[in-house]
Amino acid sequence: MAGQHGLELAVTLIIAHFVDLVAKVCSCLLHRWTLFLQEIIRAAELSSSQVKNCLLVLIQHNCVRAFSSPRPGGDQHYVALSDNILHRMRFSKIRK
Repeated sequence: MAGQHGLELAVTLIIAHFVDLVAKVCSCLLHRWTLFLQEIIRAAELSSSQVKNCLLVLIQHNCVRAFSSPRPGGDQHYVALSDNILHRMRFSKIRK
């Protein structure tokens, strides 16, 4: 887990690599560690479909992981992978 400056850098990297909506969802997860879908929707102040699409992008890029509750029919909660996000600094820049 990254410290406060690491979290700020992670948010900056997400903003640089993705659109603002994705960055907003990821920022909520980075600052609150783990949240259920409804909590993310409230915190990010976005629609359910927007949050789901943002989570899909973040999961595909290995920036967020989803976990199921151990109880039967339990909700999924999401956690941002700050170390994986910080590794995005190593990605090469594409010049046009």
